[in-house]
Amino acid sequence: MLYRMPLHPTPRTRRQWLAAVLLLPLAAARAQEDSSANTPGLNVSRQALQDAVRARFPRSVPVYGLFDITLQAPTLALLPASNQLQAQLEAVLAGPALRRSHTGSTLVDFGLRYEPSDRSIRAERVRVQAIRLPGLRPEVQGPLDAQGIPLAETALEDAVLHTLTPEDLALPEAMGLRPGAITVTAQGLHIAFAPK
Repeated sequence: MLYRMPLHPTPRTRRQWLAAVLLLPLAAARAQEDSSANTPGLNVSRQALQDAVRARFPRSVPVYGLFDITLQAPTLALLPASNQLQAQLEAVLAGPALRRSHTGSTLVDFGLRYEPSDRSIRAERVRVQAIRLPGLRPEVQGPLDAQGIPLAETALEDAVLHTLTPEDLALPEAMGLRPGAITVTAQGLHIAFAPK
């Protein structure tokens, strides 16, 4: 039922109406923020995700036999506004083209998808912002930026971040549901269940 303001409102009615108008956008934003909590699904905490990712590193990316970029276990940040995760990784560069190894860091942004064949949550749309290695010679930094960043993105694309257990999916599957949309929240991930 649509609420209409009376033709001759009292000061109290006017204040109530004004408060409702001012609070409506806030309530709508809050409802959108909490919508994932009201959707049937499974929640994965940031710590559970961090622990699962830590077990899958280090990862080494060879760059044309000249050097290897070894990526250590990342620290994850949740980016609910863009529905993505951000990983800060320590990177170690070493190989025959270098006099010594170099240690630095890289920032990686990525989205998520569900892979039903092995019940995994995987990285997609991986974007390496930069690989920063202080003290690296310019003649090495250039090829690293030109070749190493795309190779690192390819190596991290489709990387498994977390795997759901058969127990996680037993009840939903019995009800004819499967994992669907993945939403990044302030606490972790919400994996919605959708009809098969």
